[in-house]
Amino acid sequence: MKKHWMSAFLTMLLAATLSGCGGEKTNVGDETQKMTESEKETEEQTEEQTEKADFNTEGIIEETVLIDENDIKVTATELNYTKYDAELSIVIENNSDKNFSFFAGTLGYSCNSVNDYMVSDGYFHVTVDAGKKAKEVLKFSLKQLQAYGITEIADIQIGIATTDDDYEDVYYEPKQIKTTLADSYDYETDTYQAAMKDKVIEDLFGYTIPYYEEDELYNQNGLRIVSEAMIETDEGEKAVFLEVVNDSSEMLCCSLEDMVINNIAVSEGIWRSDFINPKSRGIIQLEISPMLETAWYELFGISEIESLGFKVRTKDKNYEKLGEAQEADIVFNDSQSKPDTSGAELYNSGGIRIVSKGIVEDPSEYSDDIHMLMLVENNSNETVGIKEVYDTMSINGFMADGIFHSIKVPKGMYGIVDVSFSENYGLEEAGIDGYEAIENIEVTLDIQNEKGNSIEEASVKVERENTEK
Repeated sequence: MKKHWMSAFLTMLLAATLSGCGGEKTNVGDETQKMTESEKETEEQTEEQTEKADFNTEGIIEETVLIDENDIKVTATELNYTKYDAELSIVIENNSDKNFSFFAGTLGYSCNSVNDYMVSDGYFHVTVDAGKKAKEVLKFSLKQLQAYGITEIADIQIGIATTDDDYEDVYYEPKQIKTTLADSYDYETDTYQAAMKDKVIEDLFGYTIPYYEEDELYNQNGLRIVSEAMIETDEGEKAVFLEVVNDSSEMLCCSLEDMVINNIAVSEGIWRSDFINPKSRGIIQLEISPMLETAWYELFGISEIESLGFKVRTKDKNYEKLGEAQEADIVFNDSQSKPDTSGAELYNSGGIRIVSKGIVEDPSEYSDDIHMLMLVENNSNETVGIKEVYDTMSINGFMADGIFHSIKVPKGMYGIVDVSFSENYGLEEAGIDGYEAIENIEVTLDIQNEKGNSIEEASVKVERENTEK
């Protein structure tokens, strides 16, 4: 199972939409009719007027200083609008005797917001030498804003960080830039919820919303999860949107852990962590396919996504834990079918049963990994953990290194154990010439109780059926 630590689901939808725009008109058949420059200009003006018709572009700014300390000054100078984006121009002045890299909207520091909604846009990364200046333009997609129900910009918050040549980082608190629309803007209205009810995403992108509820799943330490949605593309790809509210006066981090699909644990530990600015909202987007390969659904008896479970934990801006993690569960339909528990039995003791799901090739055309898959059934009275006893993996009896994806399985649920090997490393190390040469894979499991203490060690061997020799 591959982890995507920053979901870019909506961003990809935007990219796919925008990449279809061009300046040529193509006839059916072999001939392509190129438009004259005047025709292009007329059509582009018409498209731009249509694109902006639902977005108020009157919000402009006065120069606003974002940072002015340590011989560094960053100033937001103007806000302009194009056909697809709101563009915030900034000027960076490095008056120090050190070279600095400046960045915002990155995986390491993503704290930008518009109208108190956290956004993934506003990215920039630039190096400014000592005594030099730089100009940057931060772009905010109008369609992404519209998907959140935002049709005008009242304010933008930008969180900027710096790194010097000694790799010392400084994270500056997000600074608000108000526009001329700020004083008349209604901040009390939850524009995202209104947009979901009006199915704005369906209108903008042509995708469907098979599930949307305004259930409060979590309310701890200043953070609340107040709505949940399932978004589905026309190709069947699914993502879950969680609306998270930070009611506190401090920046908080919403951490999602231990993902469970249809009562099958598919990942252990932190899946995603998102900063939410004070008194702001974040729409956390969880793609389903990275949690469990779609190609393996049938193997584990999954016909559709019926539920998604996880633990929620609040952390402060320094990632320090605030309180205990709390379990949350979204049920998309009431059928709640059970997984396919067939397969060669590898272990059965103390209410824990483990069966083989075979040795399979990675379904991605970009990966040469080989996977040893097992299903854990937990009928004991507590959560159990499945880990690897160090240095016990072998292929066809030859020692080999692979990646063991540990898993925690709550009582009454199931879990997937995935042990992966690279063809160019793990297999080569064992002298195995590709997938077809694999006869079996063996590993010793450390079965642990809820406190992480070992219950038993069990050596398991998964055979590959119909091995070609």
